Amino acid sequence: MSVTSTDEEAVVAIWTVYADWDAANAVWVSRASDMPGLNVDAPTVDELARKAAEHVSSLLQINADLLTPDDRAGPHSVRVVAHHERALPVAA
Repeated sequence: MSVTSTDEEAVVAIWTVYADWDAANAVWVSRASDMPGLNVDAPTVDELARKAAEHVSSLLQINADLLTPDDRAGPHSVRVVAHHERALPVAA
């Protein structure tokens, strides 16, 4: 979890989700997150981000004993880092 601030009043807890494309199942899958238990998949990165954001509220309560008071303080935001590679043939 990282914390960002634009002024002394506005502190936002940012939870990061790292996602990879699962070609076999045609979905983006969270492979790592700094929020314990945040495991989601979705057909698009936007949908993955929406699902992750929905889960953060309940996971903050479930993981309350694992998180510091600063980690539990809000407001909260989810950042998705998605990695996708594709090799394309090029005509010479």
